[in-house]
Amino acid sequence: MSFCDYFKQYIHDPADSIRDKHVFYRIDDWYDEVKNTEKELGITIPEELKEIYKELGYGFLCASDDNFCVNRIMPPAELVDFYLGRDIYEFNEVREDYADSHYNLNSGKLVFFEQDSDFFLTVGLTPDDQGRYPVDALGQKIADSVQEFLMKMDKKTNYYFDMFPNEY
Repeated sequence: MSFCDYFKQYIHDPADSIRDKHVFYRIDDWYDEVKNTEKELGITIPEELKEIYKELGYGFLCASDDNFCVNRIMPPAELVDFYLGRDIYEFNEVREDYADSHYNLNSGKLVFFEQDSDFFLTVGLTPDDQGRYPVDALGQKIADSVQEFLMKMDKKTNYYFDMFPNEY
């Protein structure tokens, strides 16, 4: 059983107006989109994130709980735009901070989650000793894996804010 199975109840059609706890939209050509992203960025997307793209697509966590944050798993094609400064990220100064800092691909971190327009979470591109890909916020580990991150977010919206009392 996949950890995504629980979240499948939140998959919706993009044309629908939804007010659900989580909202996911399928990516019909997810495999090609992932492969293109990997090729353009010269990386391998962690397996857990690929599983999310395959089983759920992209979308919003805690959509009905929080009006303050976007809380969005970014689609693979948007990762390319983010790192290459294209489309909506062309003039985004915050993107430059992430792409040019310790969050860059050369440091083994991949931005994958938009908390809001100027705060992003990263997933490691190299597994830890247990084969997991940690999720970081502000350079600090907030979950041992993408799966753990999703489960924690399901239980408490933006649970990691508690780790950064001076930031929020």
